[in-house]
Amino acid sequence: MTNTATLAAAITTLANAIRAMPQVAVNPKVYDPFKSNDPFDLSSRSGSMAYERISAPLDKAWEGEVSKFPSFVTELRIRATEGKWDLDVDPGILKFGNKNILTDYHSISDADIEAARVARTSDRALQNATSMFNCTKTTVKGTLKDTIFN
Repeated sequence: MTNTATLAAAITTLANAIRAMPQVAVNPKVYDPFKSNDPFDLSSRSGSMAYERISAPLDKAWEGEVSKFPSFVTELRIRATEGKWDLDVDPGILKFGNKNILTDYHSISDADIEAARVARTSDRALQNATSMFNCTKTTVKGTLKDTIFN
């Protein structure tokens, strides 16, 4: 009986001590690789998966049909927002001077493109350029793909 009473008293003391402990709110930090403009850490799982996500083909392939061009550009714009390709400052890659490649594609000269390429030096902007190239290359199909990428 003594052991039972001692055990019960110890359990009561332990329960009281646990109740007296301050409650600490646990808010686990969720790492969002898209939040900053820093380059994706390709050695980490989350950074590698984020880079893979923005480099992946769009949901619908485009084979050069004029009627499907608006939906292709819309999907590309959504991906651009997700990957921060559309920022006005580094690491944005869609601006060539004051022209946006998705809206002013017809009036961007080779000189504008070359000047932007040379000026692009941040690691995230370089990653963005590579991911956009990979995304576009794997989304565009047919003879248009051969014309553009070969």
